[in-house]
Amino acid sequence: MNVNIALSTLNDFIFCPYSIYLHNVYMETDEDIFKTTVQLSGTNAHKATDSKKGSSRGCDILSLPVCSNSLGLYGVIDLYRGSTATLIERKLRLKNIFRGQLYQLWGECNCF
Repeated sequence: MNVNIALSTLNDFIFCPYSIYLHNVYMETDEDIFKTTVQLSGTNAHKATDSKKGSSRGCDILSLPVCSNSLGLYGVIDLYRGSTATLIERKLRLKNIFRGQLYQLWGECNCF
């Protein structure tokens, strides 16, 4: 049986493997239980992308689902900018780029 891994899990695993456990255990409950205030702010900021209202450019694709059966990965690209063939991962605040974020973008590129 093949089990695909969510692209966001790559970032979660590098950042804090325990967060994967918490997300899975509390998935059906109130997010306040397992998300920090910063994470909740990011979730709220991400709603425009998820509802495909974050860009008015005709060549931009928001919330593009991708999958690679050979890599066992699936997920959603926040924004594909067609005019520059660029994948964009939207974040509320980003002071540093972390290894997990690079793995997530690598996965997106290879699923695309």
